[in-house]
Order: sequence, then C-alpha cells, then structure tokens
Amino acid sequence: SIYFFVRFFLDLKLSPKLIYYILANILFSFPAIYYVFILDINFFLLHVGNPFEISRLVNQFTITTSIIFFYSIPFLLVNVKDNFKMYLFKVENIILSIIFLYFLIFYFNYNYPYGGGIFNQISILLFNNSYLFYFFSIIILSFLFSFFIFDKKNKHKTIDLILLLVVIYLEPDQFVYHETYDPLLYFIFFFLIKNKTYSKFTEKLTNKKFALLIIFCLSFFILSVLKMLTNLTELPIY
Repeated sequence: SIYFFVRFFLDLKLSPKLIYYILANILFSFPAIYYVFILDINFFLLHVGNPFEISRLVNQFTITTSIIFFYSIPFLLVNVKDNFKMYLFKVENIILSIIFLYFLIFYFNYNYPYGGGIFNQISILLFNNSYLFYFFSIIILSFLFSFFIFDKKNKHKTIDLILLLVVIYLEPDQFVYHETYDPLLYFIFFFLIKNKTYSKFTEKLTNKKFALLIIFCLSFFILSVLKMLTNLTELPIY
C-alpha cells in the first residue's frame, strides 16, 4: 500500500482520482481493520512491540537483500555484460560497503535454526558460522547499490528504491523465510520494478530466457525437497 500510494501520487498528484483510490483501499481493507481493532487480534504488537534493537534491522536488511539477489540470479545472468559495466567500484559504493561490513560484524546475529535465507544457510552448513555470508552480503549489496542508487540512467530510481525498502521490511517480525518472497518477487520483477536489469529480461522474454527461469526455479525446488527429506531422516524414531 505504501508503494502504490507513492506511485499513484507521483502520477496523479492531488486529484479526485487519487482520493477515490484512497477511499476504495480503506473500504477494501475493512476485513483487516475489523480483525485487528474490533476482534482485538493485534498481531502488529506481537512483532513490533518488542524493544528496538539495531541487530533486528541488520538481520532483516541483510537476509532479505540476499533473498532478493538470489531470485534475481536469472535476470543477472542474461545481462551479465551490462552488470560488469555498472558502478561496483565507485568510491561511494566502497565506503558504504565498509560501513555495512561494520554493522554485519557487530550486529548481525541471526541465531534461529530456521529461515535466514539460502546464502546464510550455506555459510553455516560449510563453516558453522556466518563469515562466508558476510562476504556474500558485501557482494550483494554492491550489486544492489549499483542497480538502485548509482545508476544515473534509471529515471525511476526513486520509486524503485522505495519499492526495494518496502520489500526488505515487509515482515516486521524477526524471522525471515524464502517462502515470504516466493512468488511475490517474480510479480515485482515482471510488473512493478523499472530497473533495466529486470525490464530488459521481461520486455523481450524469449524461449531461452523463459527456459533459464524455469530451470532455476526447478533447481531451487529440488534443493528444497532434498532439504526436507534430509530433515525427515534426522528425526528421532520412537
């Protein structure tokens, strides 16, 4: 709702049509209003009522950006030549990466046995720590900075950045799952985001690109099934 309000406001300004959209959304959100305020099932307080901690924001930001990057892999592979020409080695990017690394080292502490994204799980599986994930995160953040901040040719940079931030902090709780963003991210990549890395893929969707996307999704699905079967074999038998 935050993203679409900004999107409509930029397009329509303060017009009667914008007021109509606002009133229509209030009407359509009545079931949620009834659920929270009338039935008094306030799940918001369950998540945001806890004491504020920097680590919580760092965990959410880092893991969610890694998930966004993971689902972006097919789009990046198709535009790999363009991506190497981006602004990965700009001074601003390097400085932001160093600052981000500081927050990772001192504040990242996702210690739950579930969720956390595939890159964090790989790091824990291989080394029983998150050090490899720190490396992944720096690379991922550099790519995202290049796409959404330092690309001066993107006329829709502001609205894309708002969309990215909304997606990153979509869930206010402390658990981050891949399932939260699947298939939401593909809807965003195909229909909402204006960045050329994604738009080039979607505007000219060839059979080769579609096959790449299907193979990528099937590979992740097979990995998920194997992980589930592994967890089942580790359960104690009584």
